[in-house]
Amino acid sequence: MSYASELTKRFEAEISREYLGLEKPVNKITPLVSVSVITYNQKNYIRQCLEGILMQQVNFPMEIVIGDDGSSDGTTEICKEYADRFPDKIRLFIRDRNTSHYYENGKYIWFFNGHWSRMSCKGKYVAICEGDDYWIDPLKLQKQVDFLEKNPDYSLCFTNARVLAEGKLSKIHLNIYAGLETREYTGEEILKKWTIPTASVLYRNNNVPIVSDNRFVYEDIIIFLVLAQMGRIYCINEHTAVYRRGVGLTFTDKVDYKRRINHYLAIKEHFGEKYDRVLKTLIAKAYVIDFVSGKLGKKSFSILWEVITQPKYLLPFLAYLPVHIYYILYDKVFILRNRK
Repeated sequence: MSYASELTKRFEAEISREYLGLEKPVNKITPLVSVSVITYNQKNYIRQCLEGILMQQVNFPMEIVIGDDGSSDGTTEICKEYADRFPDKIRLFIRDRNTSHYYENGKYIWFFNGHWSRMSCKGKYVAICEGDDYWIDPLKLQKQVDFLEKNPDYSLCFTNARVLAEGKLSKIHLNIYAGLETREYTGEEILKKWTIPTASVLYRNNNVPIVSDNRFVYEDIIIFLVLAQMGRIYCINEHTAVYRRGVGLTFTDKVDYKRRINHYLAIKEHFGEKYDRVLKTLIAKAYVIDFVSGKLGKKSFSILWEVITQPKYLLPFLAYLPVHIYYILYDKVFILRNRK
């Protein structure tokens, strides 16, 4: 059975697994906004995430849908604590990883927790805040709802976000959203550059189709591209959320280029030729990143041969190469300067 069909089939069984059952006060309201929270082993962060949602000052009913993907570090117990305290606001699903993770021929493919959590949302609008991120503006949801209610041709509204690093990250990584403006953004823009902070989004939950493919690596951008097909996208350039970046990451800590290229090819397959120009550049960048990190060894020469035999990627490859080398050197200098 395919990934997509298993996703739907297993979800039908998940509906009955809601913590504390279906008779809680939150199950008896019609929420205008559903907040989707997915978490796994984030005991140090999940409280801050939930508190940022619970502090929202809104004039409409809302629900918080938590999908805990079988945590083993105490995250599940914290989620239960909040669900017990706020039965009028929280719906909690504790996943069994035997069913929430999908394998084909014994090989791990992907997990369903994110899809299932969003599929469980009943609101007219859905907000996303993953368990290690959090909100800092108590009026975040109200501002976004007000905008979407007044502008029915828009399918998604996002905001700016602060970037929090617990380890040493240079300004290149901390200022990824520095160029955002209060304006409309296109699908090409949000695909070309890391534009939308996932923790900041609110989108119209209007029969949004699930585009699933086990080649996808970055699930959030797929959601955004689907919504870009369904309407317009708007940014409110205010810092309403915090995106937490991992400890000790550098610019070269990336997914293997083959997986990223397959991700981009899957986007082309599902969304057609519309993003062909942008995807050509992104594929060339994927080659560059692993070419440089290969330190001119066997892997690098193999990548270079792949590029040479596909001329359409050669010019963007050569154009991006010096840019990436600059990023690498910048990071190395930053880390050396800040090494204790």
